[in-house]
Amino acid sequence: MRMIRPNQDEVEYWVGISPRQDYEEPSNDKSEWGKDHKDFVLKYFLPKYKPNLKVWRITVEAYLTKIKTENGEIKSFEEAMSDGSTIVPDFAYKFGRIKDPWAVAHDFIYILKKLSLPDVYGNTWKYFDSQKMYRDGWYSQNFYIIGSVRWIGLVLFGWTLWNNKKISKKFKKIKYVIYKPSKKYLEK
Repeated sequence: MRMIRPNQDEVEYWVGISPRQDYEEPSNDKSEWGKDHKDFVLKYFLPKYKPNLKVWRITVEAYLTKIKTENGEIKSFEEAMSDGSTIVPDFAYKFGRIKDPWAVAHDFIYILKKLSLPDVYGNTWKYFDSQKMYRDGWYSQNFYIIGSVRWIGLVLFGWTLWNNKKISKKFKKIKYVIYKPSKKYLEK
């Protein structure tokens, strides 16, 4: 498998924008869970809740990252690699059956750590930074209780996975990481 990463220009395009209406709204159908919700999250969800800059950027990066599977199919990171909120169901959304966007970003940070990669801004995420990102995402939605309870769970139990030297079979399949050059780089 290959991970195809966005560049800073692509991420910045989606940061700080106002909500748009040109997206497909997720349904409550069970088949919705496995779909790509990039348009909904980037065009409506993030602009509506306006998380802090670091949370917004890493969430956008997670949703712009693609995975090219062994059979050549290109899927979103959300579809191919994220399970949403592990253990706790993704129930806090009135938007249908979507994976928790903060959990998708958290899964992305976890994979970056396991593959020893920084985000597109060169930041190497530390354990508590990733947990704080998840909590701050929930706080941006004014879900302080859910954010705090899940944050405590991550802080108490997430360290075992974070510090585990073994890499999940799913992540081991990533053999190459492809970076798209930024416009600034192409102009040089």
